[in-house]
Amino acid sequence: MFCQKCGTEIELDAEFLYNSEFSCPKCGNAIKSATIVKNENYIEPKSPWEYFIGAFKKYAVFKGRARRAEYWWFFLFYTVFSIVAPFLDSILNSYILGNTGIFELIWTLGSFLPTLSITIRRIHDSDRSGWFYLVPIYSVILLFFNGTDGENRFGPDPKKKPNFVLNEKYQ
Repeated sequence: MFCQKCGTEIELDAEFLYNSEFSCPKCGNAIKSATIVKNENYIEPKSPWEYFIGAFKKYAVFKGRARRAEYWWFFLFYTVFSIVAPFLDSILNSYILGNTGIFELIWTLGSFLPTLSITIRRIHDSDRSGWFYLVPIYSVILLFFNGTDGENRFGPDPKKKPNFVLNEKYQ
């Protein structure tokens, strides 16, 4: 990037990226990093709830990769709702099939595809076929390890490092 005042080339380093203001080393012109840099490849940190909802938005997406955080946050909320649904059934006495209540049935049926798809995408992150889901022990072990660094045959790395570029008005 170049300083707008004096034209000095400025390297985008950690000091520039993590400080709200940066000065040109030659003329001292104040440059605000938040207004100059945009990141086309940076994945914003998501809240745990966004990971959970994201799995439901991609309920039938079996291609691509899922980060460990995405997978484990999904399963935390999945477990909570799997406990809450039968609890609601017992409070409201809404049993329809023996010991299965309406809330538990709706939750189980509604979360089946998102659970399957996020697990397969998590397995893809380790550059393994989704068919490893059928090998219970092996597929569970894979879920605890980092995925492959960089792109693999299932898509780009979901934890890709940022690639910063200047906004059009500063180029």
